[in-house]
Amino acid sequence: MTAKASAVVQGVQGFALTWYFEVPEPRVISPADGMLCSQNGSVLLAVEGIQSPYSVELSYDGSTHWSRIGGMQNPMFTYPITIPADAPITKRALLRVVDAAGQMAVSPHPFTIAPQPTDLAIEWPECGTSGWKLTWEGNTAATEGYVVLLADPDKGAEFRKIGETHQPEFTVPDGAVNGIERPIFSVAAKVDNESYGKRSLGVLARYAAPVTLTSAQLPFVESFVKYPTRYFSVEHGENIGVKYEHVGYGDVAVGSNLFALACTGGFKEFNTDNYFDYTRNAKNIGSMTMCDLDLTGIPAGQNVLLRITGQLVSSYSENNTTARMRVKAGKDGDQVLTSLSGVTENLATKFISDWCYLLPAGQKHRVVIEFAGRSSNDFLGVVSVSLENPESENAVALMYKENPKSGANLGVETVKLVLSNRCTNTLRNLVVKAYRGDKWVSQVEVEELRGMAYRDIDIDVDLSTNQPL
Repeated sequence: MTAKASAVVQGVQGFALTWYFEVPEPRVISPADGMLCSQNGSVLLAVEGIQSPYSVELSYDGSTHWSRIGGMQNPMFTYPITIPADAPITKRALLRVVDAAGQMAVSPHPFTIAPQPTDLAIEWPECGTSGWKLTWEGNTAATEGYVVLLADPDKGAEFRKIGETHQPEFTVPDGAVNGIERPIFSVAAKVDNESYGKRSLGVLARYAAPVTLTSAQLPFVESFVKYPTRYFSVEHGENIGVKYEHVGYGDVAVGSNLFALACTGGFKEFNTDNYFDYTRNAKNIGSMTMCDLDLTGIPAGQNVLLRITGQLVSSYSENNTTARMRVKAGKDGDQVLTSLSGVTENLATKFISDWCYLLPAGQKHRVVIEFAGRSSNDFLGVVSVSLENPESENAVALMYKENPKSGANLGVETVKLVLSNRCTNTLRNLVVKAYRGDKWVSQVEVEELRGMAYRDIDIDVDLSTNQPL
């Protein structure tokens, strides 16, 4: 040690050399401070300033009485312990450790012990928010009963109490989820009127949120950005799977997904005369239902265009009849609709299609999109479902189905086109003409093209020439 004194100019400066050891103060780090623990559940014990061996004790009444629950012989100061299965419900629990030297550490603040409910499930009808029932595994330690909690994940996800019960079941009050598109329920055991224990794992209710529209709010588009879909209730038989694929098709919002109902297997007794025979074919049928579409804000006498964009795929390339789709609507969703192209049951296609229907305004609808698949790998993929103002002014579009041939030694070539009707009116006496050089050289007449429908057009054009290229 070197000392440089400056206070004493002459003589000898005296110094005192001192030292000390820092010994950690005995303390309990965990459990403490309002932590939520459960009977027969594991909790992390963390202590410091204690020497092994030491004993571990619990108090359920704020330190009046203590019970030994274990001890540690080895120098381990952080490890899991188990709360006794017969521990009472309390929010005044404390833990202390006492070592062989008599040192003692106690939780600085109380923590809670209460059973955590398990196996929470929800039962609800296909449509509507009435009659929802929650059930869970009862626990005899929940002597004060349970609180039922509800959260809205789109608005902060904080749980609020919607009811209490002493039974391991609860009927959700009518109107409790109004305005919540993705309600999450949880249950916790009551400690007293102000506090409760650890919540159960939550359960997400996948119901179809109501859709109320006016003309100014059209178009309305569901392109499955959120999971699960907010506006459709999905039901399916045992041979139908449901999946979402992050695949972008067409003009849809960023983050959109493809919603699919896929057939996973067939069976011999399938009724091929009536694909939507629920008595015989139920396990190979799936549906997506918009339970409450309110069009009363649009004057009666008008129509709203329902456009379903997607693809219906058959597992057999040579047979497009094994996969089928139809749409039902009306107040009770029991009216089979005819599309603008005049079809009630759509068959498989090899490309993305628009299936279009007119819904009468001035009333409420339940819209049901049904899929039936006879064979494994039949599926319905839906890119989007939209509700739009119908286009009443006549309009068509013409596009190539295949790129026309290009090169030398061409003769009479077939040009493949697709003619689309872009309005809801049926158009008649349409003519598609081919122009070459300075004159019309061929044409194809289309007697009728239904609203929003398309038609393949093959037109032969003489592309030969005797001029040098």
